[in-house]
Amino acid sequence: MPFLQKRYWLIVVILLTLFFILRFFPASWLIFSVQKAVPSFQVAGVSGTIWQGKADYVQWAERGHALPLGELKWQLSAFSLLTLTPCIQFSTDLGEQYLNGNVCYSISGELVRGDEIETALPIANIAPFFGINLGGNISASVKSIELAQDQFANVDANLLWERASVFNGSEWLALGNIQSRFSTDSGGLSSEWRHIEEGTSASPLKMNVRVDIVDALAKTPVIKVKGFMKPNSRNSGLNPMLQFIGNKNNDGSYDIDFTE
Repeated sequence: MPFLQKRYWLIVVILLTLFFILRFFPASWLIFSVQKAVPSFQVAGVSGTIWQGKADYVQWAERGHALPLGELKWQLSAFSLLTLTPCIQFSTDLGEQYLNGNVCYSISGELVRGDEIETALPIANIAPFFGINLGGNISASVKSIELAQDQFANVDANLLWERASVFNGSEWLALGNIQSRFSTDSGGLSSEWRHIEEGTSASPLKMNVRVDIVDALAKTPVIKVKGFMKPNSRNSGLNPMLQFIGNKNNDGSYDIDFTE
């Protein structure tokens, strides 16, 4: 029993020492570690400490495109250190675009977990990454997300794309409101996309599509798309675009089934 008591107090002393040390470590040390692991993460104007800090401006840059995130703030949870699972509460702010939530890292299990993550942004900000002009606003709620050994271990998230539209090269085509639910499948990422009826009026596009991304975190993930789409009008400007990705049925709907 005396040995166990000494061991307990030794752990407490170590954790308290770590607590006070972290309070004085500059925030730039944390940002340096993040950028080393994720080179696409770019930061300017860092201040504060590892414990609680901020960056005046952050952005995600990849493949010649940049997603601005605005101001970043974070705070490390003291209690999380006791369980050897350091957790950071973070938030970004850029006008109508925001991102906030909690991220934890399990030292023993090498597991990254995110909880209660909320985000909203104009889809035009991320459209360049997909090589297509898109319109509308996206809002997403991530109840939980876990990554282990470069794979998704658990995902529970919902997304709403309001006033969705796509530019076909000559005009903007309305898609209505579209919602999606994300989950995991054998370490990959799966999502189901459906239209939402807008009150008494029909949605411009009816859809029920499942998208599976195999090796989603790899440099060359495999994307599988299967389902159907149906323009509300037979003379819809969506038909020429859907002919490239699906097979038309007699009722005007298109079966979608391809892998890339």
